[in-house]
Amino acid sequence: MKELLITQPDFMETFSCVGAACREHCCQGVSITLDKNRYQRYIKSPYSDIKRIAISHISVTQDSLASWANINPDNQGNCPFLDEQRLCQIYKHTGINALSTSCATYPRVEHIYIKKLKVCRSPAQK
Repeated sequence: MKELLITQPDFMETFSCVGAACREHCCQGVSITLDKNRYQRYIKSPYSDIKRIAISHISVTQDSLASWANINPDNQGNCPFLDEQRLCQIYKHTGINALSTSCATYPRVEHIYIKKLKVCRSPAQK
């Protein structure tokens, strides 16, 4: 088994989203790719708002199973799943496991160099 040395600031392990209290949000100017399973979960969601937004704002690319569709931003460049309080409707109704990989890991950014993984943070509120 290969070993991987992980380097990251201490606060990265305890980082958690503060939701509407954050000055920034992770849902603007970011390309959000969905795998096939998550795409299907959104399109078939029992929550009418999620289903409606998914049908109108997700474009299917079928590039691969991991890159099946893209969430298209609204007119302000925000993710259309943000509600009035700037909270993610997907997270609010279905939890973290339903989020895309990019949404679930934000603001963490990982860089792999041979046998080292460096984890840092993209610009979000501290």
